[in-house]
Amino acid sequence: MGQPPGSLITRLVISTAVLLTVALGLAGLSLDRGFRDSARTALQDRLEAHLYGLMGLVEIEGDGTVSVPDSLAEPRLTASESNLYAAIWDGSGRRLWQSPSATERELPQPRATSRPGHKEFGHDPTHGTYSASLTVRWEMAPHEHRVLSFAVVESASRFNGEVAAFRRSLWGGLAASALFLVAAHLALLRLSMKPLLRLIREVKAVEAGRKERFAPDYPSEIRPLTQNMNALLDQDRARLARYRDSLSDLAHSLKTPLSILHGIKEDLESGPAARRQMDEQLERMQGAVDYHLQRAAAAGRVPLSGTVEMDRLVAELRRSLDKVYDHKRVKFIADVEEGLRFRGDRGDLMEILGNLMDNAWKWSRGQVRLTLRRSADADDALLVQMEDDGPGVAHIHRGRLGERGFRPRADVPGHGIGLAVVRDLAAEYGGAPEFAHSPLGGLQVSLRLHP
Repeated sequence: MGQPPGSLITRLVISTAVLLTVALGLAGLSLDRGFRDSARTALQDRLEAHLYGLMGLVEIEGDGTVSVPDSLAEPRLTASESNLYAAIWDGSGRRLWQSPSATERELPQPRATSRPGHKEFGHDPTHGTYSASLTVRWEMAPHEHRVLSFAVVESASRFNGEVAAFRRSLWGGLAASALFLVAAHLALLRLSMKPLLRLIREVKAVEAGRKERFAPDYPSEIRPLTQNMNALLDQDRARLARYRDSLSDLAHSLKTPLSILHGIKEDLESGPAARRQMDEQLERMQGAVDYHLQRAAAAGRVPLSGTVEMDRLVAELRRSLDKVYDHKRVKFIADVEEGLRFRGDRGDLMEILGNLMDNAWKWSRGQVRLTLRRSADADDALLVQMEDDGPGVAHIHRGRLGERGFRPRADVPGHGIGLAVVRDLAAEYGGAPEFAHSPLGGLQVSLRLHP
């Protein structure tokens, strides 16, 4: 088995730190490359500007010597310890002039000096310099030209220093930004996770019995969870209360029959009247036990319950009833909406439909009809209608249907608890049975169950 996951905040912070490192690293590399290219272009432009400035100052004497003023536009060319140098060569590669700053240096001769118009910018890693050179055809007199090569060289130290300073600033800024973003993300996470941390505290409080429900003022993303948890807590408390009430009612229901039985236990030989009275009390006790056991077993509406396929449930109940009432050969008409599913407890639905169908089979003369539909309203309720062609129930008695122990006809076997169970379970789903005369001739029971 794997290790349980750690703190959600820790995992998110680590993930954010890794992503920020990668993203800012790629951004830093891109900026570093961009600055280096930009600085290199600026260096080339600067050297070419010095080159053209030098060409503007050069004069060629009649004997072919090169004359350059002592005062140059760029002071660094005249300083002996400068990092900027310049030189001029003729077409044969002979050096005609070099700047005072290059007195003790051997400047590299430009390549391809025999091709006038050739301009070159390059880096010499061996000597640690950048250079810009240009070969021109210099007009000495009409129809008299001379090939000259001009070069300006600068030490790479200045360029490297600029790049290094930018890199220090860049990576220092990115590191500070990464730390700030991680800290800000952590603060935002803790702020965003406050409802979850509060929920954890409330869960512990509910477990410890210090609270009975979760607060309703959670954000919209968490509120459905707390609402369902509150519904589960309410349902659990309601079920516990139902158990207690059922056991209390059962004890109360059995008290009187037991007292009567104790009173007549000595008179069993007195005749059939005493035995008949005992049978009545035993039947009463059995009915009370059956009713309260079914009532206590009801699950009620469970917010997180699954859905029940109604056609399969109806088919299962029909097969069972056909076996029980095989002698009646009941014609069953099932009008179930195609693909109908209901979100509720399967045991509750089996109790409701089972009792309704059992009553219909018991009282029918040969035909029953069950209609199941989904409500067209927004509540998505389940509409149930059970009909039979039996003798029906007189209007005067319909108001008492669903009372525990009430039977319209005492000559028909039963305990009078089936419709009482239906009534109690329907109340758990926000509905109540309605009784009317069926077009088939018997009783019609209608229910509206909410998921």
